[in-house]
Parts: sequence; structure tokens; C-alpha cells
Amino acid sequence: MTLRRRLILGLAAFALAGAVPAGVAIWQIAQLRDNLAIAADAQASLRRVYRTGAHLAVARSTSDATQRRAALERAVVTLDESRPEFAATEPASPVDDAFRQAMLASRTTGDVNPALASAARVDVEQGVRLRAAQRAADANRRTAMIAIGATTLATLTVAGVGAVLLYRRVDGPLSHVRSAVRAVASGDHGARAIETGDAEFASLAADFNRMAERIDMLCRTLEAELVRTRDSLVSADRLAQVGLVAASAAHEIASPLTAMACTSERALRNATNPAEARKALTMLRDDALHCQSIARSMLDVVRPERSSQGESAAMLRDAVEWARHRAALLYARTEPIDWSIALPCDVKLAIAPAELRQVLFNLFSNAARAVPPRSGRIDISATTTSEAVELVIRDNGPGVDPSIRKTLFEPLGSPDAAGHGLGLYVCRQLLAVRGGSIRLDDRAAATTFVVTLLVAAEGCHA
Repeated sequence: MTLRRRLILGLAAFALAGAVPAGVAIWQIAQLRDNLAIAADAQASLRRVYRTGAHLAVARSTSDATQRRAALERAVVTLDESRPEFAATEPASPVDDAFRQAMLASRTTGDVNPALASAARVDVEQGVRLRAAQRAADANRRTAMIAIGATTLATLTVAGVGAVLLYRRVDGPLSHVRSAVRAVASGDHGARAIETGDAEFASLAADFNRMAERIDMLCRTLEAELVRTRDSLVSADRLAQVGLVAASAAHEIASPLTAMACTSERALRNATNPAEARKALTMLRDDALHCQSIARSMLDVVRPERSSQGESAAMLRDAVEWARHRAALLYARTEPIDWSIALPCDVKLAIAPAELRQVLFNLFSNAARAVPPRSGRIDISATTTSEAVELVIRDNGPGVDPSIRKTLFEPLGSPDAAGHGLGLYVCRQLLAVRGGSIRLDDRAAATTFVVTLLVAAEGCHA
């Protein structure tokens, strides 16, 4: 059964429940109106009797026939004036007609007794009629009130019961649909509504289930596409990482190769001097080993699980000297750079010597390129704690462009005319693998980089 039919049947039951007592109430009200009319007529008859009674009393008390007839004439006139219904177009009631006939006879004969006797009968009969009409009217009024109350009660009862039943018929199916909607909204795309209840609600649940089925199929398709996209992004990221490592390796090896070329030319020029040639060949060997260390460090960046630490407590001092010598050799100029090195003590660091040399060589090379040609100065200082060494490299160059400070340590984030924008990125990656860090000190007036290196073992060696 459809909800529309249920509503029509409910309205019919509602109308039927109120029609019966309402009909009784209407019938009782009609009876009440009739009884009130009877009572009003009886009261009017009694008033006429009382009005003519005064004239009859005068006629009875006088012995003069003329005065008696005059009093009876006034009684008849008063009776006619108080009852316009005695006109020819409206018949009088039997009681009133008999009373008027008795009044006319008394006026003709001059005998008051027939009129008085008729007045007494009218008084008794109309009094009885009045009391009966009043009792009937009271009964009609009570019955009408009861019927009206019953109508109201029946209407409210039927309306309440109908509302409860209608709520149950509506709320049950809707609760199933509501639960399914909430389940789908929370991510359970397999939830379905129970197709129950009236035809409208069953159709609504069926429509929702079809929609949920399409949503489920769409979500499954999107999830599959997401998995494929994620796999593609992972592959692309791996390829990009490999390319970045290759670019970084090319960038880092380029400087040692340049140094090796310079050293080879030096050895060729000093071929007749065995001592100078041997020194040049030793440097050439060291640069070749450094290229090998760079390649291993690049692999460590993509495989950070490998651990390494310095083999000598003097590693920091040696790495600073090695990187300074190579940077000075690579960027030789007419006026040498003023290097100021202040290292308080030697410690064993949690980083491989080749990695540390690579980081320092990048920073020293950048500083050597940036300082002025004739008054270049590079200051290197370090502070040591039980957990880390903080190395500060400061130069008197023009400083870092504010527009690239946020991307300074990103790949290709700080390109310039003499570099490729990979050196600082490689430094950050190498240090991060060993738990260290590098940052640009924005508070310093000159260009200042701060390198933090973890200490591998306690102890400070002078």
C-alpha cells in the first residue's frame, strides 16, 4: 500500500470518528432550540395572562355594569396588543384562542367568571408547558455538551493514534536510509539501505542503493587509478633521484678532475725535477682517491643506512687544510686569499674523512669565488661541545642574494654564473646522512655558513 492511500484512509477514519458525535451534538442543539422556543411561547402566554389579569380584577371588583364592560374591553384590547400573532394571517394556539374567546364572551355578557376561569386554565397549562420545555432544554444542553466533548476527544484520539502510526510508518524506512547515508558518508561504500515500508520509501531506498553502487564502483576505479598513479610517481621519483645523484656526482667530481688536470700539467713541467714530479704525482693520486670517495658518498646519500666515522682525531684539521689547499690551487689569483683558521682542538667526528673534505671543499670553493680579488679574506673557526662541533666559515664577499635564501640548499636553488646550484644541496645531504646540518647565519653581517658535526667519541686532543 502506498503512503498516499494510507493518508486518505487516515483522513476518512478521522472524519468518521468525529462525524457521529458531531451529528449527535447538532441534533441535540436543534432540539434545544425547539424547546427554548416552546418555553419562550409559554412565557409569552403567561405574560399576557398577567397583563389582562389586572383589568379582570377591576371588572370583578366593580358592581357597575358599564365599568365592568369597560374593564373587560380594556382586557381584550391589552390581550390583542400583546399578541400580534392573533392577526388573520397567523393562527393562534388552541389555549390562547380559548382564552380570547372566553374574554370576548365575558365582554359581551358582562360576566367576568368565564374569563377568570379561562385565565386560570391558561396559567396552569402554560406553567406546565414552560417547566417541561425548560427540563427538555436542560437535557438537550447536557447531551450536546457531552457530544461536543466526545467529538473533541475522538478527534484528538484519532489524530494522535494516526500521527503515531504515520510516524512509525515513515520513521522506520527513513531510519534505514539515514543509516546507509551516514555509513556511505563515513567511507563504507558497501553499505546499502533496506528496501522496506510503503512503496514510496521502498523506491527511495532502491534509488539510494543504485546511487551507492555507482559511488562504490567509482571509488574502486579511483583507488585503482590512484595506485597506478602512485606507482608511476614512485618510479618517476626514483628516476629523478638517480638523475639528481648523477648530477651531484658530476658536479662534485668536476672540481677534483680540474685539480688533477692542473697537477698533471705541473708534473709534466717538472719532469726533470724528480722531487717536484713525485709531489705532483702524489697529489694526483690523492685527487683520484678523492673522486672514488665522492662516488661512494653519493651512494651513501641514497643508502643512508651505512654508518661511518672519522678514523683520526685530527681529521677536522686535516680536512680543513686539504680543502683550503685545493680551493686555493683551483682559484689561484695574483693576490692570495687571507685564510684565518682557528680550531681549538681535535676530535673524532661521526663522518667519513672524504665526506668532510667534500663538504669543506664546496664551502671553501664558494667562498674563494665570492671574495674580492685583492682583499679576499676567509675566516674558519670552530667551537666544540661533548656532542657536536660547530664549524663557522665566514667570508667578506658580497653576501647571498635575499631572493634565493629560501631555496639555497635545494637542487638548482642557488645557480650563479660560475656554479650549477648543486654544491650546497650535496653538502646538506651528506651532513644529514651523518646526523649533521648546515645553515646560513642570517644575523651575521658577512656571508656566514654554520656546519654542525656530531662527535663520534669523547675526547679532545691538543
